[in-house]
Amino acid sequence: MGQLIFYGAISLDGYLAGVDDDLSWLLTTPEGDGSTYPAFYKTIGITAMGRRTYEASKYYLKDDLLYPDKENYVFSRQPKLQLPDAKVIHDDPAVFLTQLKATRSEAIWLVGGGQLLKVATQANLVDQWIIQIAPVLLGQGIPLFQDTSYQQRLKLTAVSRFGEFAELRYTVPK
Repeated sequence: MGQLIFYGAISLDGYLAGVDDDLSWLLTTPEGDGSTYPAFYKTIGITAMGRRTYEASKYYLKDDLLYPDKENYVFSRQPKLQLPDAKVIHDDPAVFLTQLKATRSEAIWLVGGGQLLKVATQANLVDQWIIQIAPVLLGQGIPLFQDTSYQQRLKLTAVSRFGEFAELRYTVPK
């Protein structure tokens, strides 16, 4: 059974992106040595994200393909959307991710946040959280967690530092 893992960076006040999906605050925060991203990336076989996360990522990638060595899924309500480097999913994200976890052994990276993360958290689908906290306050933007009615206890498994980032790792007790 595959694991669904959230891996991402947020501002100290909990935002994934600034206003208008701005990531400049993240891209200008010194990583220093020891970023866990290269090792994490090797452990996943599948990515899942919403359309807005896809579009924001592609903005920074320019003409490059998104995660070309991975199987990529993008959730969208736009029925005619076609993407060169991802399969567009119009199904209920909770149902699709549940089936994906049950039928695949690869780790699945839940990229970004917003509505897709809300749905996955409400359905108790996230198995592991890896969150890097950048030393910046944004005041507004896209929060990691949207308002909803879930409550969940996590188990802290590691705390580390690289550059200006603090990284927290949690698992979800089953």
